[in-house]
Amino acid sequence: MSFIKLKRTLKEALNTGASPSVNIWNFTQVALNPNEQYLQYSDVSGGVDFDGNYTVHICKCDGTELLDITSKVAILEMVVDGVNQFAFEIAPLKVSYYTPVLLKFKHGVSDLTLYSNRFIVKNDSKTTRIDYLDYTRPVNLYQSIRLNMYFDREDADSEITEYTQINGNKVSGRAIKTDLEIYKFDFLDGFTFKNLNNLLTTPIVYFNGNRVTNKQVLKSEARAGDTNFWSQEIIVPIDYTDTFVDNYQIFETFDAIEFIPFGDYTPQIPIIEYGVYGDSYSESYN
Repeated sequence: MSFIKLKRTLKEALNTGASPSVNIWNFTQVALNPNEQYLQYSDVSGGVDFDGNYTVHICKCDGTELLDITSKVAILEMVVDGVNQFAFEIAPLKVSYYTPVLLKFKHGVSDLTLYSNRFIVKNDSKTTRIDYLDYTRPVNLYQSIRLNMYFDREDADSEITEYTQINGNKVSGRAIKTDLEIYKFDFLDGFTFKNLNNLLTTPIVYFNGNRVTNKQVLKSEARAGDTNFWSQEIIVPIDYTDTFVDNYQIFETFDAIEFIPFGDYTPQIPIIEYGVYGDSYSESYN
């Protein structure tokens, strides 16, 4: 399952399947950090074949191109369930977009164009990076995403066995303690909720580099009025001894994605802010 899904039309990409009663929208749930790399699978309906010839742009939600990031996106094409698909790896973007944007993939020699759902790009400590592996592809790569949910507090659980001795005394065995972490979404929408539930049932999941040790299915909450979102709490058991550090999986070497010129002069990389960030706002696209 991917959180950056690719569709053949802009209309399909913008459609989140929300209730027709929604009038206030929030599309900040997928919140990439401009200093991190990410990997997702295409999962395009009917398959897609770029044959290595493509461009990628960050776009406004009306499809207007803002930035060419082709050099920062590597793809690995493969056959999945009999059709052509690809994994795509995004190197650090080094730009910030505080209002929603999307990706546009274009084939170099045809009219084939793919659009992603909306996301924002910001460096914010109140987000959570998730790395996960589901073993369902011919080439199994760790997918990665950052969501606009934040660590709230720690908790713990324990399991204690108990048995009765022959004299009738009850005796407790060794307690087995489980470390828990509680995360919160202030603005969770149905699109992210469905994908997060799929993610939480995959075999391997890491929150902020620490292993989540069980599978679970979340129950949704009531939407806030006529919005497309609600608040949600997530409790996950954590194994702090099992950690994960992300590495490039499609880009062959670090040098292949070095964007600062070699030599003594190292220019400062600007941070471009598109728009003004607001947690919720009205949006005409659905």
